[in-house]
Order: sequence, then structure tokens, then C-alpha cells
Amino acid sequence: MATSVSSLTGQKVTFTGIQAKDSRGNPTKLGGTPVLTVVSGSATGVVENYDEAAGSFDVALTAGDLGGANTGLTEFKLSAPVDLDGSGDAPIEETIAYVVSVPEASSFALPEPVIADI
Repeated sequence: MATSVSSLTGQKVTFTGIQAKDSRGNPTKLGGTPVLTVVSGSATGVVENYDEAAGSFDVALTAGDLGGANTGLTEFKLSAPVDLDGSGDAPIEETIAYVVSVPEASSFALPEPVIADI
């Protein structure tokens, strides 16, 4: 499955309260800590607030500086082990496509005028 999100440079996107679900859509525990990996691109991301008992966590993606060095698409892979009974179940995975763009100019910042004799 894939999820897409976008923001401007200098911003952070947080997915709060990600919950592991079983095949019937019910909340369940994970078999270990979720991992967020950059597949391609220059934005950064991290798993936060992992609650092992509940199987819930947050993911924070950071666009980077206002200079535009981290613009464009960054693809992340979110994965977590689900094997609770030792049967060798494959981990669950989710792809996150994160598009970062530079904010467009919206006004001028005029400095104080200089008054001089002519």
C-alpha cells in the first residue's frame, strides 16, 4: 500500500497514532519495533512514541532547510515485524511518498528608506 503527502521546505509532517491492524481491521500488537527507511530522496524521517503493548506509534517526516536542498520526492519504506507466534510471518510494509517543494514568494520585504540630500 502507498501513502502520499506533501509539504514545504522548513516544515515537518507527523502521522500520529499509527495503529497495527489484523486482517479483520482490529487493533493488534507488532512483533517488534517499526522501522522507517529512506528508499530514495533527501528528506528525513523517524519513528517516534512506539507503544509496544498497543502496537501504535508515530512517524515524523522532515522536509529540511528553507534553502531548497531537500526538495522533490523522498520515498520511505515503513516496515514492522508481525510474527508474534514464531511461525515466520513476513513483516508488513507501507510506502510513503513525500513531496517537498519551496514556498513561492508572496510579498516584498522593503527595508527602511535611505534619505539623502541631492
